[in-house]
Amino acid sequence: MIRFFKTLHGAFCNTFFQDDKIVEIGGYWDKNSEIDILAKSQSGKLIAASCRYTNSKVKKSELAKLKEQCALAKLEPDMYIIFGKSGFSSELKALKSESLKLFTLKSLKPLVEEINEKELLSCVGKKY
Repeated sequence: MIRFFKTLHGAFCNTFFQDDKIVEIGGYWDKNSEIDILAKSQSGKLIAASCRYTNSKVKKSELAKLKEQCALAKLEPDMYIIFGKSGFSSELKALKSESLKLFTLKSLKPLVEEINEKELLSCVGKKY
């Protein structure tokens, strides 16, 4: 489920940045750091994102972790994005700006609504 969650967020980034299209997107990791989504826009902006699929609200410390991971990778993003399944703490919400975007599962609803029947995979008789 977490991989699917990250894939949806990558697709969301592509639709969110309509005016400055995403030209490269993927996960990033090296021996020192791991970033859920790292993207580059047509204008050269670097975007780092964290995806949190938990039942608790995402706290301000998640932004600090994301910034630390970027610093360890010697990356200087122009924008940070945090996706949270269950929302965000009031502390983190207060930091929203042009350089910090926060999105919940509700943000993904338009993506899922655009899926047609032919794109769905059937799952019959599987036990998980």
